[in-house]
Amino acid sequence: MNDYIHVTIDICKTSQPAEIRADTTIEQLLDEILREFKNEIARDFGASRKEEFALWRLNGVQPLELTATLSQLRIIRDARLVFGLEEGRPAVRPFRLKDNWMDHENSKLLDHSGVKLYDPNHEKYLAWTHVPSIIGRLGSKGFERIQEIVIEASDYPDVIELVSRDHAAMIQRGEYFYIVPLQVDRTVLLNQEELEVNIAYPLEHNDEILFEESDIVLIFYRD
Repeated sequence: MNDYIHVTIDICKTSQPAEIRADTTIEQLLDEILREFKNEIARDFGASRKEEFALWRLNGVQPLELTATLSQLRIIRDARLVFGLEEGRPAVRPFRLKDNWMDHENSKLLDHSGVKLYDPNHEKYLAWTHVPSIIGRLGSKGFERIQEIVIEASDYPDVIELVSRDHAAMIQRGEYFYIVPLQVDRTVLLNQEELEVNIAYPLEHNDEILFEESDIVLIFYRD
């Protein structure tokens, strides 16, 4: 019996839940989407060839490989995928930062007062006033001149040692905010998708940030 994976796929401005066999390839999934949503796709995209469409992980940089199965791609339960034209991918994408990128950052006040990081386990907002900022336990070692967004040891006494002092960074580019994982031995997930170190991932309202080893969750809010 084949295992099924529950995912959500963003298709034509709607979010569609689906139970998909783990051995389904991305090409097969695309074929199914094109059949099931033929009218909606024609309405939103016009006359486009199958080869022009792709699927991404939410916040993904590259389209998913057509011949790979969900299990091979390690698509996990409750993952979120995005369907669309490969050339029409939104301009706000993850991007790789250069070495020593923080040396060239200038600290500044947040210019959007509605931006917040919320700790749902303790029902409180973390102190955050400047960008860039470093998220981690108290005592950043590598970025002393940058504001710390501190995860308090008193809130997480049993797992605080699993949180790096320089676990991740929050940066701003224009009107957009990004999270940047900083440690190769500390996993950061965004909406249940694992992130790569030193790549900046755009954040949207209500995005969930998970520090996997400690199970600490933060929610990004933007009014």
